[in-house]
Amino acid sequence: MDLLMRDICKQQWAANIINKANKVVNFFRLHRWPRSQLRTQLLQFLELKCTCLLRPAQTRFGTHYVMLQRLVVCAKAITRIVNGLAWENMVWRKDIREKAFFVEENVLDKTFWTEVKKLAALMKGPYNVLREVDKDVHCLSRIYDMAYQLSVFVRAPPFTEEERDEILSAVANRTDMLLSPIHVVVWLLDPMLMDIAVFSKVELMAQFESVVE
Repeated sequence: MDLLMRDICKQQWAANIINKANKVVNFFRLHRWPRSQLRTQLLQFLELKCTCLLRPAQTRFGTHYVMLQRLVVCAKAITRIVNGLAWENMVWRKDIREKAFFVEENVLDKTFWTEVKKLAALMKGPYNVLREVDKDVHCLSRIYDMAYQLSVFVRAPPFTEEERDEILSAVANRTDMLLSPIHVVVWLLDPMLMDIAVFSKVELMAQFESVVE
């Protein structure tokens, strides 16, 4: 699943979103005044349970999703800062002035937030699978169902046909091995499976019979 998320992030449209989001995150993480302002704002929203943005880390699974999701959570606070009088009157140092203008332009752009939310929504499916298999519980019987649902998950966000085709291709490339007949058998034999309607699906039962016979 982590490889699937990397495949998605390598696509040009996704890479552009991540690049912009990363610059916004870095600005609020690396510079004292923006970082302080964001922390102050976030402390007013106790339900968010966070005080800072998160940067990508090579050792963290689903690192870009984690960054985007936290950015979405902090969107209201960030927008309030950029729209504030203190930001407007701020005299930026020459070395970060251009970065500040870039952040302002994107934060106040509704399209930026739409794209960030779209990519975060797409990556949520693979990330949730990662979280499930990382738990210290038996989950082999759920692999088939989770892998199958990924292609359904992709169709939810408002992608263009070209973007959706690229994503579905990446999903198929990384999940086809998890949709084998043996995974079907394990799934259907799971005592926790509550939906008996699946046993009426001809394709699933054909795969089941091909293994058990």
